[in-house]
Amino acid sequence: MNNAGYDGSGVHCGPTQTYHIPELAQQIQVTPIILRESKEALRAMQDFYINLVPYWKNRVLMHLHSRMPEPVRQFYKSVKKIALKK
Repeated sequence: MNNAGYDGSGVHCGPTQTYHIPELAQQIQVTPIILRESKEALRAMQDFYINLVPYWKNRVLMHLHSRMPEPVRQFYKSVKKIALKK
């Protein structure tokens, strides 16, 4: 394993062997890590995205409402009032 960050392919630096130390790379032991899905993290992500739904639902409705012709908008308002009374 070598640090290839100074191989000359970058924009802001040229090639150098300063950081090339093969003896150091031979001393590093790499072991596999067992990856498991975190149920807590999954639940946190689900909660985050579920909480976005009302926000986006309102945004979409506002967007559609602003583009409705005036007679349709008035009808929508009257239906909404009736629905809220129930």
